[in-house]
Amino acid sequence: MRREAKRDKKDKDVDSAGKSWGKWRYTGDRAECYFRAGQKCFKTEAAACATMRCKKPTKCHAEGAAPARVSCK
Repeated sequence: MRREAKRDKKDKDVDSAGKSWGKWRYTGDRAECYFRAGQKCFKTEAAACATMRCKKPTKCHAEGAAPARVSCK
């Protein structure tokens, strides 16, 4: 079990140029990442806003280019 874990750590994801991805990537539906809540991607603004669960005085707001960042304002 430990040997497999060590081997998996060495097998990093790389891009087409052979460079490693880095420390993190978006999670969720990355193929169609139009809205982002934290590090998770969503296809629709409604799905991203549902994840944010904004409190009553504030509303969900998307800003920026794709992937637009969703926040409570």
